[in-house]
Formats: sequence, C-alpha cells, structure tokens
Amino acid sequence: MTQRTIQVPTGRISEEISHYMIGLAKLSVHDRVEHAVLVGTATLVYVGSVPGLLTAAHVLDALPSSGDVAVVLFKSGKLQKQVIPMKYAVPVTIRGNEFNQNGPDLGFLRLPFNIAGSLNAIGSFYNLKKWRDSVFSDKKPAPNYVEALVGMIDELTHEIPVDKPLRRAKSFSAVFCDAKSQNNRESIGFDLVDVAPVAYADFALPTSFEGMSGGALWRIYFIESGGIPKFITKHLVGIPFHQSLDAKGQKIITCHAASSIYTDLVTKIEATWPEETK
Repeated sequence: MTQRTIQVPTGRISEEISHYMIGLAKLSVHDRVEHAVLVGTATLVYVGSVPGLLTAAHVLDALPSSGDVAVVLFKSGKLQKQVIPMKYAVPVTIRGNEFNQNGPDLGFLRLPFNIAGSLNAIGSFYNLKKWRDSVFSDKKPAPNYVEALVGMIDELTHEIPVDKPLRRAKSFSAVFCDAKSQNNRESIGFDLVDVAPVAYADFALPTSFEGMSGGALWRIYFIESGGIPKFITKHLVGIPFHQSLDAKGQKIITCHAASSIYTDLVTKIEATWPEETK
C-alpha cells in the first residue's frame, strides 16, 4: 500500500489550543527590580464546576505557598502582568517518592473563582469530565489524527529592553510541535507514554524542553478530501513531566497518558470537592 503525506496546517490549530495553555513563573525582587523565572506549563481546566490548572506535581512543588505566581499567556501582544495569589489556591497532587521518568507526577491547582473568571475572559477552560467519555470511546471523532506537544521552553526566554530603570520585562516562548507516541506502558498503576518531538527543515528542536513540564500532549482529529485536511476536534491525551535521550540520542518526553489524567487525577479531585464536581 502506498503511503500518502498530508500537509496539516498548524496555524489555526495551535492558535485554538493556545487559549487553554499558560506558563507559570516565580516572582522575586532584587535591588527593587522584580524578576520572573519560568517554572513550568499548565492547562486551564474544569472538573465539574471547579476551575484549576492541570500540570505536573513537581511544577506545583516548585511554586511558593504564599505570595503571587505570574501567569504567562500563550499570546503575543503588549506587555502585561497577571498573577495567581497562592494563598487562595489549593493544590492536589499525585506524586512518587522522587521525581523521575516513572512517575507518578500529576498535579491540579484549584483557582479562586475571580482569578478563573479573569483567565476565562481571555482564554478557555477545557472541561475534563465533559471530554472524558469521548477520549475513552472506541468511536473516534475522525479517522485521522496527529499529535502535538505544547509547552513553554525556558531556553527561549529573553529580556526585553525597557526605558525605565526599575522595570524589567521578559519574553517567554512556547512550542507547538509534532510528536510521535511510542512505548505505551504502565508504571506503579499509572499509564505512561514516551513521545518523540519531530524536527523539520524549518523547525529545529530546542536543546532542552525544560519549562514544558505540566504542558499538554494534544491529539488533533481531522478528515481529508483530495489531500485537504479539515480540523474536527481535539483531545488532551497527555501531560509531559520528564525529558531524556534514547539510545540514538533522540529527545524523549515522557507523559502521563489519558487514564492517569481522566481517571486517577480526576477521581482525587472529585473526592476533594465532591459537591462541586458532580
């Protein structure tokens, strides 16, 4: 059978997915100048009526328990500052004794309703319970799909010149890149999948994917006619939490897969707020 190559334009898809994604940065002040350091990535989600951030447990562990955490939006435009007051946020984690490629490394940060409202005004929340049946259904939304890793990349962060001496500005960047899933497996009762990011002639992979932890592996479904793809829908199917190299030197991003997200983590969130997650 002859294989055909279909060019799937990523512009519209990446723009739509970007509405669900944010970066998280720790804030500190040195010599009266505020600094922001990227910690990881998260997806805006609902579980029932509970709004929060879907991410990795080690990302939440790296955040302060008080003070503000900076939100980095996946949007270009004018400089802005949006924060989450951590004393009003509630973490839920599933973690192992140490953070490594075997997991578990799952996290959810419940957001105050006013913060969730302001983020919902400029972004979108992915409803995990609404999409759960579709993700696990044997009947898929379309016959064709591609997978993509989405997350912030720390090495792409750079300073932006500003004309005020006590102000500092940073530009944070994210990647949306093709990914090939492989080595689906189970570890300590949690499903994992290794993902190989794909480089192209016009897209070089970063030397490190640090900052992508807590981001998302998306599966984008499409139909095609005459070689022209039409976007149908998307499923969030993984959370990246560890990077490594395989025997050939290929970058590998280990992700928690769908059952870890929609069954294990969602069940723990439901047990924490049973009345609000019905």
